[in-house]
Amino acid sequence: MRACVLTGIKKTAITDIPKPEPGPGEVLVKVTHVGICGSDVHYWAKGRIGDTVIEYPFVVGHEVSGVVEALGSGVPGGKLEPGVGVAIEPGIPCWNCPACLKGLPHCCPNVRFFGTPPTPGAFCEYVVSVPRNLVPVPEGVTLQDAAVIEPLGVAVHAVAISTMKPGMKVGVFGAGPIGLMTLQVVRAGGGTPVYATELIPERMEVARTMGAEKVVDAREKDAGRRIAAETGGLDLAFEAAGTAEAVNDAIASVRAGGCVVVIGIPDPGPTPIDFHTARRKELKLLFSRRSNFETEESLRLLEKGLVTTKGYVTHSFPLERIAEGFELVESYRDGVIKAMIEVG
Repeated sequence: MRACVLTGIKKTAITDIPKPEPGPGEVLVKVTHVGICGSDVHYWAKGRIGDTVIEYPFVVGHEVSGVVEALGSGVPGGKLEPGVGVAIEPGIPCWNCPACLKGLPHCCPNVRFFGTPPTPGAFCEYVVSVPRNLVPVPEGVTLQDAAVIEPLGVAVHAVAISTMKPGMKVGVFGAGPIGLMTLQVVRAGGGTPVYATELIPERMEVARTMGAEKVVDAREKDAGRRIAAETGGLDLAFEAAGTAEAVNDAIASVRAGGCVVVIGIPDPGPTPIDFHTARRKELKLLFSRRSNFETEESLRLLEKGLVTTKGYVTHSFPLERIAEGFELVESYRDGVIKAMIEVG
């Protein structure tokens, strides 16, 4: 089958690799769409994320949708028949460790996550998964839309673990792919008003169209304090930029007793946090990791029109042009938000 493999720093090759076969209890899926995530670009550009290092050649990609191709032995028919379109939860946990048994399978230390070494990813024609990780795509939701359920699930999870209630004043710090999804999930949950901060003008405009009452230019200093002064302090803030500046702006923006949820992934090494401001306000400071099997809820939000991908998926490329997609996302050129690879 065709696959894009990383062969070195900023080097890719479209090549043939063995087509997987579904084993007992597994499902073979023909891949149709895969979104380019920042982590994919990081592996392409750096060959590693923190202490996770890839061994070449390696296939990345985890924001994936496709069509059921074949069922392995022991997989019951019904919802997962050949030809059914599915959204794919990219992490397969062990279900036996303390994290899994406590309802935190997304924190499983034994998880096999598409595109995270040593588990190969989805920038290829076929992948194998398990029934629990495959959710049929409802009518009215396209397979391209279904490929955004992973970043949408990240947003759904972050909001789920927060103190979010209807009528809360909420801020989203960073209007990239995760931040824009978080903004929409907050709006769907009744957050109002919703503030957003962003550095890139094109993304600032998309944040407005997706429901932010006010978008603050993060290139200007003290964005968080300015929001606090204008609102009297937000009830809840989500950091979705992966920078110390965004974390501290979020801390500065909320009222005493408020809550800050950190979603972004910073560069390796210590991240300086404004500890004393957080302490004086007695804030709840939460950290969110990936998603916790929120695929069905993510698809429901898409099906009901509470979340849209209009203006979100800005670029599409065939698999053969994936390097262009990596370069585009890395450079933030041409108003890119989410670049999508069309495989099949």
